[in-house]
Amino acid sequence: MIKALCVTMLFMIAVSCGGGPDRSNSSQPSKTPTPSTPANTEVKPPQPDQTKQPETVGRRLEREETVRFGPDGLQAGWKLVDPDAPAPSKMSFVDEKLVLTIPSGKDLFGENRTAPRVLTAIAGDFQIETRVEFDPKEDYQGAGLIIFQDDENYVRLERAFGGTGGGESGIRMDARTPTEYKPVSTPGDVPT
Repeated sequence: MIKALCVTMLFMIAVSCGGGPDRSNSSQPSKTPTPSTPANTEVKPPQPDQTKQPETVGRRLEREETVRFGPDGLQAGWKLVDPDAPAPSKMSFVDEKLVLTIPSGKDLFGENRTAPRVLTAIAGDFQIETRVEFDPKEDYQGAGLIIFQDDENYVRLERAFGGTGGGESGIRMDARTPTEYKPVSTPGDVPT
């Protein structure tokens, strides 16, 4: 069984900018005296800031960006990650589309995390638009988009075929935790 995936992506990024406090540089010395610390006073080390935001990973896009997959390969900042090195997936580019030919057995389900991924790191809020074309031949074939943080934290948007016997189409959004499976109907229901 071979899966073929054609993806064209259009990234539309909405970023809001905020201003911080005015931090003007003054070369005038401070007129407020600085208190000294007595020699017998214990100085406690600073405590870690419990409200510290996570470190930003990836680039922040300040405008709409169209990603084209041309004959020269992936654009700068994009990479193919194929966890199954013994059976690599074939990647090619046809008419500004990325084509992945994926051997049988590769998946992103349960303990099997061998599905290939074309990734770029994005920081901040974003909006994604993509078009997926695929021609399934057997049950359990799919193609789509994954918003991926790591193997345990991702959103999977997929066109899939299989498991129903009738070839119906549908949309499925779900959230999984280590101990339970919950279908969700709105992004606000996804546990964080």
